[in-house]
Amino acid sequence: MTDFEQKRPIRDSSLISKEDKKRMDAHPEKRIFSKEEIERRCEKNGQNHSIVFGQSEIFKEYQKQQKWFKENLGIRLVVEPWQIESKTPDAIRVFVEAGHRKGTVKIESTFIDKVGENFELHLNNFSKFKFFKRENQNYSSILLGKEIIGQLSKENERIPARKNYGMNYVHDLFEATNLLSRHGISGQESFKHLGEEFITNMEKVELALEQLDKEILTQTERVKFNQGNPQLIEQLKQLQ
Repeated sequence: MTDFEQKRPIRDSSLISKEDKKRMDAHPEKRIFSKEEIERRCEKNGQNHSIVFGQSEIFKEYQKQQKWFKENLGIRLVVEPWQIESKTPDAIRVFVEAGHRKGTVKIESTFIDKVGENFELHLNNFSKFKFFKRENQNYSSILLGKEIIGQLSKENERIPARKNYGMNYVHDLFEATNLLSRHGISGQESFKHLGEEFITNMEKVELALEQLDKEILTQTERVKFNQGNPQLIEQLKQLQ
């Protein structure tokens, strides 16, 4: 990793999608990142030069992706003053629990807006932050934005406002299609690379929308019988 220190090994199951992991569990002899499978894939890539990318091109695409992540912060959450451990002119530190470990995460001011007495975080699921263990400040690991948002929202009972997941996915799909197209892969061949993942993701979007509809109906009922409760009304607005 060029942007974070990598001190521990990582399992191959952490590098792949859940669907690939299920297939891998069913057929352990076909582990995607086994030495044999990597050699087989390299040989196949060598025979088809149109899908082999140079190091500089991979790095360029990576930088482009990271820039997009920073510019498209799809989750917004209000953080209350009691949730903040310390403040500096350019960052805040918030307490988090990562499994059995307790510590703090530093969030730079580029991800924060001041709203009255509160702070409004603007992150995305894959924003990366260093986690510092409370007992040992020299120990650090990485936490994702979704983990931090999940804990903070549970503490203050505020519902995170999220951008449309489906539109973010469509953006990623077009980027992937354009990348393949620049290397002469289009039409049916392009669909072989992206079609299965597209269908799987759209099914997830449909399920998420159904779940959201149910939550809105439930929250509407709560507000109906508690119309003087500003917190319930705010939660309904966030869901809508």
